[in-house]
Amino acid sequence: MLEDVLDVQSWNEPGYRSLVFSDGWRAAMLNDVSRFYRENVNELQRHNTSDELFILLRGHCELLIGEVSEEQGMILNRVTLKPNAFYTVRRGVWHSHILEKDTSVAVIENADVGQMNTDYMALDLSTTEIRETGEAPDAD
Repeated sequence: MLEDVLDVQSWNEPGYRSLVFSDGWRAAMLNDVSRFYRENVNELQRHNTSDELFILLRGHCELLIGEVSEEQGMILNRVTLKPNAFYTVRRGVWHSHILEKDTSVAVIENADVGQMNTDYMALDLSTTEIRETGEAPDAD
């Protein structure tokens, strides 16, 4: 009877995996993904149809939030995630993230987010200005 009303999903392997789909949204796990290690991050992305919510469950994650300025080009703001806090990147905002080894992040977004409604921009962390914003403001 309980299995008719409660679905439990977990995933502890390295990589990204969508676990739950419901009413147009999905919840996924991002576990220890080497392409998001600092030395491998080489692009920003922006989702044109969905906000994207991140929750740090374990380890260390920094969000890179892009601002485009006509005078200065792309400027990144680096935000260090606190465990168990919700960080929502609004639709249309350039972003990426930097993970350390053994980091797990829950990701929630519209279920249809994919290459057809996401833009990508090459990124060279060695030449892009990064503002050290530290931690995001506390929740209201």
